[in-house]
Amino acid sequence: MNTPRARTGQAAFTIIELMIAITVLGILLALAAPNMRDFILRNRLTAQTNDMVTALQFARSEAIKRGVPVGVCARGVDDETCDATADWRDGWIVWVDDDVDNLPDGLPNVLKVQTALEGLDAFAVTDADDADQTAPLRFLSNGGAGAAFAMRLCTTELTTENERTITVSISGQMQTVKGLNATCA
Repeated sequence: MNTPRARTGQAAFTIIELMIAITVLGILLALAAPNMRDFILRNRLTAQTNDMVTALQFARSEAIKRGVPVGVCARGVDDETCDATADWRDGWIVWVDDDVDNLPDGLPNVLKVQTALEGLDAFAVTDADDADQTAPLRFLSNGGAGAAFAMRLCTTELTTENERTITVSISGQMQTVKGLNATCA
């Protein structure tokens, strides 16, 4: 008859096995850390681009719904004013332009405010001729844009896939494209 054997010692790692396991873990972490950093930075850039696209889509849908133009502009010194010289990285405002003067008239016409973005080295808005766009962007009551424009978000913290470009046609249609290795100028 077979009887179970009594345990004579406890099972454990030897010091050599433990040192090998720690060395392998260290190598794996050293390889994974840079990729994790790039993953986080790329996700931040994508999220910021999506925030802008969401604001533009919101402005377009509000213009259609309300039957009046809705504007988007770089945020000024407060949450109620636009500033043509302001940096879009400092945020933006979506507002109802019911008096069609292409300026926000303060609350309650301000619909949405975006605060400053982090980690962007460039956020440029250009018109169809690639000239800097300083006037507020507008969506008309039919959903079309007042003029075609493009927005370029870029970071030097990444060496590849470091740019996103949002283009808006005169009809109001939007498209986002990834840039592979852009210089953020």
